[in-house]
Amino acid sequence: MFNVCIEKRCVMHKNQVQISKKHVSLLLCTVAILAVIFTGVLFAFVTGRCGSVTMSIQDVTPNGLSFTIKNTTLKEYMWGEPYGLYILKDDSWEPVEYINDPVFICIGYILLPCAKTDLKSVDWTWFYGELTTGYYKFQKDDLSCTFSIP
Repeated sequence: MFNVCIEKRCVMHKNQVQISKKHVSLLLCTVAILAVIFTGVLFAFVTGRCGSVTMSIQDVTPNGLSFTIKNTTLKEYMWGEPYGLYILKDDSWEPVEYINDPVFICIGYILLPCAKTDLKSVDWTWFYGELTTGYYKFQKDDLSCTFSIP
């Protein structure tokens, strides 16, 4: 009888060890997956390559437009007031000619990581006048969007 109890205890102990090995394997797999994810997030944070900075335009008229800038990176993005307008001629972007000298406020706006600006408006009638029919590019710093005036 005593031997049987010992055998039962040994069998139970072996089963507990097997269950523990399964839990350890599961834990090690979880730790490995989390390490891979953390490494990717850390790399993205250090390099700022987690996302991108994009600009979208709305409400385009011959006199101006509205735009937003969206920052999906993990770094701040700085942008300013200056912009340029280009017209597509013979498969090439050419600057739209000024009718008055351009004057911009020299200020840097900071867009925090994973943020979006409010809708901003631009009226270019002083610089360019009313745009004629054509295909245009609106450029702010290193961001640009294209649009057409019918």
